[in-house]
Amino acid sequence: IDGLVAVSTVTVTETAPSISAVNDIVTITSDGGTVYYTLDGSDPAGSATRIEYTAPFALGGLNKRVRAVIYADGVYSPEAERIVGSTGYQLGTLAVPYSSGDILPLQTPIHFFIW
Repeated sequence: IDGLVAVSTVTVTETAPSISAVNDIVTITSDGGTVYYTLDGSDPAGSATRIEYTAPFALGGLNKRVRAVIYADGVYSPEAERIVGSTGYQLGTLAVPYSSGDILPLQTPIHFFIW
């Protein structure tokens, strides 16, 4: 048709990947595209040390920083970041005596970490 211009559609992902971990096994999920991640704190969008995510992986330790982005249609998504560490074990609650001699139960569960 005269006067019409063909326009291509580009899908831009605005959703960051999701990083989850059980113990030291890391899973990164996305809605599509190629996921890149780093473990050295560098930017996964442009770092020479970035790794293409293909399957869940073991960190070989805890308390490591995982950063990830999705690359799709020539565009990088917002970054996701997670410090992967021990989730510990909740063994019980802790009650602490305070000045009046009464017991004050703590509202926050106490987690014990095994390193």
